[in-house]
Order: sequence, then structure tokens, then C-alpha cells
Amino acid sequence: MEELYAHSAVFVASSLVVEDRKAIRTVIIITAFTLLVIDRSCILESLQHSWAKFDESKRDMGPLAYGSNQTAAFLAQFAIFFWGFVQFVKAKKYKLVGYGLIAGNLVCTYVYVLPRGYAALLLGVLVLGVLKDRNSW
Repeated sequence: MEELYAHSAVFVASSLVVEDRKAIRTVIIITAFTLLVIDRSCILESLQHSWAKFDESKRDMGPLAYGSNQTAAFLAQFAIFFWGFVQFVKAKKYKLVGYGLIAGNLVCTYVYVLPRGYAALLLGVLVLGVLKDRNSW
């Protein structure tokens, strides 16, 4: 329950600070850069282990120190966020960077997540699909 309060406080604080388009763009760029660093850390940590035989002790807590499942949930949420966001970007090079970020998040989510995380990702993709083409119904 404490996490819910913390997330709510962050949401309220950010809504008070982010007021114009330039600030929103800055927040998105900082978030994308941070996710790239987290993805890099996840991939490098995963490459240090042999996954020929699964062992729970090989699962690291992840770069966020919340635990592997929470790291996967964080990455899945931002993969879905950027997937929805990139659909509205017009510049091709920024779109490619966005899709690369999404791919990195999905790979890292695969490394850290359990089956319920896959269900959350599929549900997110389904919601994006429904919302994207809702005018054609």
C-alpha cells in the first residue's frame, strides 16, 4: 500500500511541475535515456550467467533494487507507454529510436518477468490496439 501512496505522490508532484510542452518533452527524453541505461544494465547482468539450467539464485534483483518482478513490471509499463507514444511521433529517426527502446524493454522484461508479466504485456498491447483503431469501428 505504501507503493501506491509513493506513486500517487510522484504523480501529483510531476503534474505540478510539468506545465508546458517543453517540460513534457524534457521529461520524456530523460525517461527514455534512463530506460536505455536500465536496459543496458539488465542485458549486461543477464549475459553474465549461463541459462542452460534455470536456478533461482541466478536471478538478480535488477538495477532498480526492487526485485526482479518489480523491475520487470516497471519495464513492461514503460514499454507499453512508449509503444503508445511512438505512434504519434512523426519524425522517422525518433520513431526508430522509440521502437529500439521498446524492443530493449521487452527483452529485459523477458529476462526478469514471470508468466503474469507476459499477460500484462499482452493486455497492454491489446488495449493499445483497441485504442489506436477505435474510430474504424
